[in-house]
Amino acid sequence: MKKTTILLLSLFTIIQLTACTDIGRKVNEKLDRINDKAEQLDSIVKSETQKIMALDSLIILERDKLQQLDSLVNTSASQFDSVKQQKIDQLKRLLE
Repeated sequence: MKKTTILLLSLFTIIQLTACTDIGRKVNEKLDRINDKAEQLDSIVKSETQKIMALDSLIILERDKLQQLDSLVNTSASQFDSVKQQKIDQLKRLLE
C-alpha cells in the first residue's frame, strides 16, 4: 500500500512539474511576443517623433521667413507713407 501511495505521489509530482514547465514555456512565449510588439511600437514612436521634429524645424524656418517679410512690408509701408506725406505737403503748398 505504501509503495502504491509513493508511486502515485511521484506520478502526481511528475505531472505537476510537466504542467508547470509547459505553463512557464507558454508564459515566456507570450512575454517574448509582448516584448517584440513593444519594440515595434517604440520604433514607430521614434519614427513619428523624428517626423514631428522635422515638421517643427520647418515651421520655425517658415515663421522666420514670415517675420522677415513682415518687417519688409512694414518698412515699405513706412517709406510709402513718408513719400505720400511729402506729396501731400507739396500739394498743400501749391494750393496755398
